[in-house]
Amino acid sequence: MSRTDFGIPLIQLKRHNAIVRLIAEIERGDTPALDRHPARIIFLEQLLETDPTMCAVCAVPLIGQQRHFCSGHWDYAIADVTLNQPYGQALKSLAE
Repeated sequence: MSRTDFGIPLIQLKRHNAIVRLIAEIERGDTPALDRHPARIIFLEQLLETDPTMCAVCAVPLIGQQRHFCSGHWDYAIADVTLNQPYGQALKSLAE
């Protein structure tokens, strides 16, 4: 069992904090280097456009019960911001 803070598993807390930090950087006008940023996000609209039997990040074929993410990309957070919103557009351009 992983350690928790406020009932949130530690890995999820780290992911949440990384995403909050990414959003704060964007709102400050910074240009985060996403290849080195701990926040790992994918937009729901992008996820829905991919084959669920292939990893949505690296396109490797998945096995067994895996859906959308391989074992190397399981920790991606799914952003449900619609991409037609101005804020979503900014995040999408950074994610690409």
